[in-house]
Amino acid sequence: MQEKLTIKEDENKYTFNWGEDNQSKLVLPEDEVDDFFRSILEAEKKMTDIARNIRTEQIAVSHINTQRRIWSYKNENVQIEWKTLLKKIPKEDFINACKVIKLSKKKYDERKQKEKEEYDKKYKILYRLFIFGLISGGIAAFSLALIIGFVFFVREYVHIPIILFTIFGSSFAIIYYMQQKNMKNLVNYTQDNMGENVLPLLSNIPDNRKMVEMIVVAFIVMIVMGIYFSKTIPKILEFYKNPVQQNI
Repeated sequence: MQEKLTIKEDENKYTFNWGEDNQSKLVLPEDEVDDFFRSILEAEKKMTDIARNIRTEQIAVSHINTQRRIWSYKNENVQIEWKTLLKKIPKEDFINACKVIKLSKKKYDERKQKEKEEYDKKYKILYRLFIFGLISGGIAAFSLALIIGFVFFVREYVHIPIILFTIFGSSFAIIYYMQQKNMKNLVNYTQDNMGENVLPLLSNIPDNRKMVEMIVVAFIVMIVMGIYFSKTIPKILEFYKNPVQQNI
């Protein structure tokens, strides 16, 4: 009697029922389902290849765990060894089961494609927020350095860097908040290789020692530049003011 394959698709797992006994049920997390689909369809291709002589051999193996395998036999039976699933069935039953798997894989691929498109849109938003936040944070840091220099040397002009710091510091805070808020929308898409793109944008605050050292050095340089300009600006103003006063 032919035992039909049924597939139950839940949010985070797939359940395969291929009979009534304990070795006919397989539960896979979503991140392992694609590997199972790939191996099954690879085995089907070899079993239906008219140019290939069917013999006893391994015809497909998991990329995750080499103990998960699919075998063919000279009598055209197919045996699947996949975690809790141990199934040996005739070639015809296996090919019929592959039709069910293809339908399930099509739904899986369509859902993953939609998730990827949604991810790409949100990733672009996150990337733009990161760039704008980086620019705003840099200008805010430069303004803070100018404030420090101007407070000690040119207090009459200190309102200029304070205004700059207020504007760009506020922009940085708002953009940083929006970035973290949008980051929550990408949590569901960071499982496979998505994390390679998302992790660099997790935060505008560096968590790398070299990056921190570089920013500290840059901040010190900005302070020195602020002090330098605070010394030179009065002299420049004095230089251009004197000829006017002399003409008067």
